[in-house]
Amino acid sequence: MKKNILVFMIPFIILISLFVIGCTKNKNKSDNTEDIFTFTYKDVDVTPGKEFNSELINEEAEYLELDSCAFEGNDKVYKYEGIEIIVSPIKGKDTIYSIYFLNDTVQTSEGVKIADEKTIMIEKYGDDYQFINNKYTYAKSNVELSFIIENDVIISIEYTYYTNNT
Repeated sequence: MKKNILVFMIPFIILISLFVIGCTKNKNKSDNTEDIFTFTYKDVDVTPGKEFNSELINEEAEYLELDSCAFEGNDKVYKYEGIEIIVSPIKGKDTIYSIYFLNDTVQTSEGVKIADEKTIMIEKYGDDYQFINNKYTYAKSNVELSFIIENDVIISIEYTYYTNNT
């Protein structure tokens, strides 16, 4: 009788162990910040899709509010020395919708900036991009990182957050 219980229990214990290990691995993967694009400006993480607090950035910004085309309420535009951050009212919070680079004084977290060669972009981000006309777009989660390139030189960089839950 004890032998029959052991024969039943051993596969059961193995099955439970595999389930627990599988859940642990999936949980760790979803917590991995490598799955999103983030940008750091003046030592502050500015991540599309996350709430924005302009007071954390130690720099005065040009500020403008506009009626939002995509969301209920007003978009807020913060223009700093090298970037423009558009914040939209998403689910009742001031959420970073896009980050647009204005010049070559700022760079992505991976070290790419306006005026760099296309080869640097591919070296840092790989060749898994969508290409339409002269726009190269990389996607992670709900964030796209786009580069516009002319004559093999980056002339524009933008992060954009996409959501279906307005």
